Amino acid sequence: MSGGRATHTPDPARLERAKNPVVVTGQNYLAANVSQFFDLRGPSVVIDTACSSSLVAMDMAVQALRTGDTEAAVVAGVSLLADDRAHQVFGRRGLLNRGAEFHVFDRRAAGLVLAEGLGVVVSNPLARGMFPGQGSQYYRMGQELFDTDPVFGAALRRHDAPVVEDLRESVLARVFDPVRRKNEPFTETGITHPAIVMIELALAKTLQAAGIQPDYLLGASLGEYTAAAVSGSLAPAHCLRLLLRQAGALRAGPRDGMLAALAGPEVIDRIPALRACDIAARDYPDHFVVAGTEKDLVHAESALRPPRLCTSACRSSTVTTPA
Repeated sequence: MSGGRATHTPDPARLERAKNPVVVTGQNYLAANVSQFFDLRGPSVVIDTACSSSLVAMDMAVQALRTGDTEAAVVAGVSLLADDRAHQVFGRRGLLNRGAEFHVFDRRAAGLVLAEGLGVVVSNPLARGMFPGQGSQYYRMGQELFDTDPVFGAALRRHDAPVVEDLRESVLARVFDPVRRKNEPFTETGITHPAIVMIELALAKTLQAAGIQPDYLLGASLGEYTAAAVSGSLAPAHCLRLLLRQAGALRAGPRDGMLAALAGPEVIDRIPALRACDIAARDYPDHFVVAGTEKDLVHAESALRPPRLCTSACRSSTVTTPA
């Protein structure tokens, strides 16, 4: 995908000199030509939403990765000024910044500053800074790395061994089940609990083998177990056995889950159904997560209608205290 803007009426002299006249005639051909040059396979899309083109292109790529429609995405944004026509148009309308300084997202901002630039980002589901927990899992996560990286593959097999002893089945066989699609719900706690941490431990081992050592470790939910194991505070095999025991306790309890609310916590005062739930996390001022029983979450969801986190069990609610 690419975000970019270009003129549809090129200068005849530039058109004559261009090595690829098709690209010069308009941006509609840009993404397809880039894909052809680099032998990229899959949809090639040009996004034009003016200044937000690159951001919208990235959002579309992320959504495609989350649903499993694509395994990797190349997102590029480009701005080229072939002549001074843009400056003339914006200048006549008083939209250009007149001074030598400009102040982005500031009350002192006084107009646009046109410039050229190019940025490219390659993204895939494994490109994630900290260790996450329930809600991050999906079928066949990490399979490409498992098939191609010997360190990652060996680490996953090693972590699968103690789980097989206790669970009497392979977590890897379930995660890499070829009949499952990536966008299918993957919510069986007995499998997802160890699977998430196994993938994270194997990824950490792969990075360490490449010479990348962490200065600090940060985890959320199940990711806290991963951080403890990577730091050496908890043996990986013991960590995974603890997770299996916790998963069993969670399955024996009431059905529960988590709900993301795209609003500030003050909304709790306006929606009584939220008061029956526990606040599991405050991510930032206008985003928090509640946890509770399935019945309470259904009532809260009907009032809020935000996206619901896909988890097999929640460890952030008082209903899971026995676990």
